[in-house]
Amino acid sequence: MLAPRSCSKFLSFITGWVTLIGWQATTASSAYLAGTILQSTILMLDINYAPKPYQAMLLGWAVLAFAVIINTVGSKTLAHFEGLILILHVLGFFAILIPLVYLSDHNDTSIFTTFVNSGGWYDNILLPPETNVLTSFVTHTGPLKHFRLWSVYHLQYSLLLVRSLLNVIRH
Repeated sequence: MLAPRSCSKFLSFITGWVTLIGWQATTASSAYLAGTILQSTILMLDINYAPKPYQAMLLGWAVLAFAVIINTVGSKTLAHFEGLILILHVLGFFAILIPLVYLSDHNDTSIFTTFVNSGGWYDNILLPPETNVLTSFVTHTGPLKHFRLWSVYHLQYSLLLVRSLLNVIRH
């Protein structure tokens, strides 16, 4: 669509393969991350456990096998399984939120008035420091963190350009 007609088929071919490789890398990294999270959970429950990298990989393969089985063999019950996961997430949210709110110190308001930049992030002149923290939260969660990292910083840079252009136009 955007490429010249002389090389559009070749670029489409390359784009398709790069997309496929990206999907495979994302799936592999998500499974490995799930394996390391399971390994960390085992380590918290059994202090004598000595985690090894190949065990995280095997746990990742188990997570992938579980996902394939649920999506192929259990496709008729997939909606019920997703409903169960939704219920577990909602109950887990309240199971964590209620004790945190109930057991917290209600007299300390410094949590809302104090900002500590102990991570060494660069503070933009035009944006408050909280913006960098929010972009780090968005970009460092989930399997697509590398794509999100690029897109969030690109959008932040674009917003800075738009803001500076609007200031030039207004004055």
